[in-house]
Amino acid sequence: MSEKKGIWHNWKEKGKEYIGNKKSKRFHLKTCRFGKEIRYKIYFSNMWDAFWAGYAPCKRCMSVWW
Repeated sequence: MSEKKGIWHNWKEKGKEYIGNKKSKRFHLKTCRFGKEIRYKIYFSNMWDAFWAGYAPCKRCMSVWW
């Protein structure tokens, strides 16, 4: 990621907020119903920060992002 290679080469993102699950290391859109049910939350202001922290996107929400 830090070398900006592969998918990170031209990374551009619309301003969205994300909720991460500290236990599962998954993140969701702030509007996702599964994200709202998380007990141990962490908030990210963009997807890059979530990936950089070691979190992966929720499989249920992934189709919205890609």
